Amino acid sequence: GAAPGGASPAVAPTAPVATGVPGSVPPGAPSSSPTPSPAPAVPAAMASRLDRALARAQESLLLPGVEATVIFPDGSTWTGTRGMADVAAGRPVAPTTPFAVGSVTKTFTAALILLYVDEGRISLDDRLDRYLPDWPKAASITVRMLLNHTSGIPDFFLNPKLDAALNKAKKRAWTAAEVLESYVQPGAVFPPGKGWAYSNTNYLLLGVIAEQVGGAPWATLVRQELFEPLGLAATYVQQVETPPAEPARAYSMILGNKGPVP
Repeated sequence: GAAPGGASPAVAPTAPVATGVPGSVPPGAPSSSPTPSPAPAVPAAMASRLDRALARAQESLLLPGVEATVIFPDGSTWTGTRGMADVAAGRPVAPTTPFAVGSVTKTFTAALILLYVDEGRISLDDRLDRYLPDWPKAASITVRMLLNHTSGIPDFFLNPKLDAALNKAKKRAWTAAEVLESYVQPGAVFPPGKGWAYSNTNYLLLGVIAEQVGGAPWATLVRQELFEPLGLAATYVQQVETPPAEPARAYSMILGNKGPVP
């Protein structure tokens, strides 16, 4: 599942409409199509090798549970699962178990921004003050800098106050405005465009920009523009949408008397 990009600022009343949704038939297209040939099966020896590799990865990376799929050039696929999606409940990982994608969410946000660039609705050289005029040094920061982490804006995750707030309310859904106002530390890591530093704040700001350009909440935009057109039926936005199956829990590993435990 992808994590939400944040709260919606003032936006236009009409959201964009997705096109090319899988299952729809474009005008003039034939009403039926040939039945695709079934994908060949993965040879048993290869499946065994992949299963052993997944077992080694689970052990070496200290993963309570893991799921992986390999897609081969001939169209055959192998899916392997190991371990527990919920350790306390004894619920094993299944091929349909959703996992949080974490910062891969940035790929969705970047794709959304670049889609709007292709459509001429936004430019990579647009200044941040076009969207957030009150942001510090907004006139010197571009959309391109936010995308490639050269803005110099501090990462809100590095604010020492954040962990205490997260642990105090573990199930709270935070808005972009709350995070940007309360946890982005003042100052800059370097002048805009004069260095590189990974910053989650960059992509929170890009989510706000996408909402202004797209005229809808980030979760709605990624569904309309990416999930549905690409047929990502098992992908959902945490805290906003209902998961297609019970997701895996997230764990930190701590050192116990008998070794690492989740």
